[in-house]
Amino acid sequence: MEKYIYKNCPIPGGGFVTGFVFNPKHKNVLYARTDIGGVYRFDFDSQKWISLIDHVCGDQLSETYPLGIAVDEDNPSRLFIACGDGASGTLCISDDMGDTFKYRPIPCGIHGNHPARGTGQRLVFANRKLYFASMTAGLLISDNMGKDWSIISDFSGKDWNIYPVCGEINCSAVWVDPRNGGKTVIVGTSGQVNAPDERHRGHSLYISKDGGNSFEKLVQPDTYEDERPDFLGFVAQRIAFDGKYIYVTFNHTGHVGWAGMRSYSNDSGGSFDGRIFRYDIDESGNLNSVTDVTPKVKISDKNPERKAYGGYCGIEFSDGMLLASSIYADNAILASCDCGENWTYILRGLRAGKIDFSAVPYMKPEYNGGGSIVHWITDIKINPFDSDMAVFNTGTGIFVTNNLTALKSGETVCFKPLCDGLEETVHLNVYSPPAGDVKCLDICGDLGGFCFKDLDKPCENTFADEKNDRYITALNADFTEANPNIFIATPRGNWTGRTQGGVIISKNQGDDWKLLKYPYGLTEKIDGIIERIKRPNTDSGWVAFSADNKRIIWGMASRGFESDAVVYTDDEGESWKQSKFLDSELKPLESTVTVRVYGDRTDKDVFYGFATERLSREQMREQRKIPKIYLFISLDKGETFVCHDLPELAIRNDNRHHSEVRLEPGKTGVIWACAGKDGLWKIIYDKSTDKITCEQITKPGDSSKGIGFGKKAENSEYNTLFTSGRFSGTYGFWRSTDYGKSWVLISNGRQHFGDIISISGDPRVFGRLYIATGSRGLIYGEPIEQ
Repeated sequence: MEKYIYKNCPIPGGGFVTGFVFNPKHKNVLYARTDIGGVYRFDFDSQKWISLIDHVCGDQLSETYPLGIAVDEDNPSRLFIACGDGASGTLCISDDMGDTFKYRPIPCGIHGNHPARGTGQRLVFANRKLYFASMTAGLLISDNMGKDWSIISDFSGKDWNIYPVCGEINCSAVWVDPRNGGKTVIVGTSGQVNAPDERHRGHSLYISKDGGNSFEKLVQPDTYEDERPDFLGFVAQRIAFDGKYIYVTFNHTGHVGWAGMRSYSNDSGGSFDGRIFRYDIDESGNLNSVTDVTPKVKISDKNPERKAYGGYCGIEFSDGMLLASSIYADNAILASCDCGENWTYILRGLRAGKIDFSAVPYMKPEYNGGGSIVHWITDIKINPFDSDMAVFNTGTGIFVTNNLTALKSGETVCFKPLCDGLEETVHLNVYSPPAGDVKCLDICGDLGGFCFKDLDKPCENTFADEKNDRYITALNADFTEANPNIFIATPRGNWTGRTQGGVIISKNQGDDWKLLKYPYGLTEKIDGIIERIKRPNTDSGWVAFSADNKRIIWGMASRGFESDAVVYTDDEGESWKQSKFLDSELKPLESTVTVRVYGDRTDKDVFYGFATERLSREQMREQRKIPKIYLFISLDKGETFVCHDLPELAIRNDNRHHSEVRLEPGKTGVIWACAGKDGLWKIIYDKSTDKITCEQITKPGDSSKGIGFGKKAENSEYNTLFTSGRFSGTYGFWRSTDYGKSWVLISNGRQHFGDIISISGDPRVFGRLYIATGSRGLIYGEPIEQ
């Protein structure tokens, strides 16, 4: 093994942080959970977040999807995390603040990136018991640190005999009363099982007076009829306690899309309406009174019954201050100093409160249409040892205030990003040009991409139009070794519609970008795809350059990148033509295929298209059929592609391309393909004979994901190869300087970083590699000098 150091190319924040936990009895203990990036611990001395998932292998990702975190109030070093891969659940227990873990199964499916991930608190440790409000099996309770679990799912009062789907199974939050040894337990649910029909939710909020053995309904907001939402009914989001009153926030979703009644929070279906209820419940669990303390915000005379446009989620109390987050439309934080009787905004876009975005360049309002990037505020927590400090989450990182008590004197509460060390962006591709100021070209979900000139400094607004409005989620980019100053990419238009998706080009390595004209008029289908691509936040497609920079080929995004929507231009989009795809007998294809196109790195006339056989879900899941892979080759610069058969490599070819295909720079016809569990392959196309040969580079049973090429080692004739995977049972990052004949491990057990999507070597610095992760942002590694 060769020792390496790994660092983030910093893109602070960038993803959805779903919740926080302070230890209420021990100072300076704070954790944050994310949807796809695991759990972070905050280091108060350095003011940085520390990832607790750097040990996670790319083929064992459960820990990257946490749904609940809990602390032991009596032991500041103990941490609990509930996480899973969707099919199963895992309890992670640490006695050293997350440095190491032991694991126990939780008997239900868990996934921290499923609909309604922003609600909670879902995991609670109280009275030496663990309580877990699951999405799939109701409330689970363990009194022996997760060795055994009791499933408590009957919130309905009915006799449900179907195990484990008995009563309400999809829970949003759990609260355990600290006054009576856990006899009072409150649980929020989706209301799906007890729904009276397909339009109305059942009851959402339940209370137990006997420690969770039985439940009864707790008063919640009444449902009212309205034709606009997909479903009718409020769902409890979060629960807080001020020592006397219990506060519960409620959300009413609007259009919820594919997830149906499982969408009950703003992060999965928007927010149509919201409420905040205050409960006076005595130590025996008896309800004395309930008061609607929803902030009285008048929206319009046409909707007098609606108190807010958007729901409520986060709720927190400390030192006489009650805070609540208004989500979706307002994206605001409100405060009350009289138990919810009166409220005032302390943050509302750029109109109330103050946010200093300067520490994180992409967050600046001038890059976001003049507005605030803050959205999806589903949790807010006040430091129990510092009433001036409160943190809140967003869909793009964490923010903090250090002068919260200023609200008591009517002064402005100030906020700023608290994202140093927090790196949970999803990166879909990464490249390193052979020349120029840019060392790393990053293609990123949500944020579009970044062109790093300094690997240790956040970029300014490097994926934006002439008005500084950002493009978002790109799928790939391309440049040539002949002229690496010219970049092309395929981003989405941003959420506000200020930019539109398509092909963008830069002639100065990303300092400036221009959107190419659309290929209208080729076919009716392509015209329809263009209209869809122009909508906000919609995939644009896949793009490739010819080796001489003269031709751009665009595989437009529809259902994947369909072969009858591949177009090319020789004049930067002033005119377009449609590519043709033929079978091996040179006949037009009978049906379209999903294809990704790549340009040969040295031969300007050659393009390659990797296509995947279309299979139904039944064929893939029940018949376990592996899609066939076809290689289409064009010898006329992309005008015509002809099908060639390949061995049955398991190269997934969807829009997010879970495999990676790379054309080797400086070589003609040399293609490398990572096939996941089926290993790393080298494919060689001989243009003179029109023959293809395939060689499996890794041993049978080895896995490989991501393939990059770096600077040659001294006295080596080969480009250095980098990949990640499991070789002879050992997982890590690997390097080869002899064309894959032998491999050196270049990572240790704390340098895995979760999901790996793409890898690039640096052609200018030997040994350096760039890693596009789906869990821990963009990472670069280089050898430690001995």
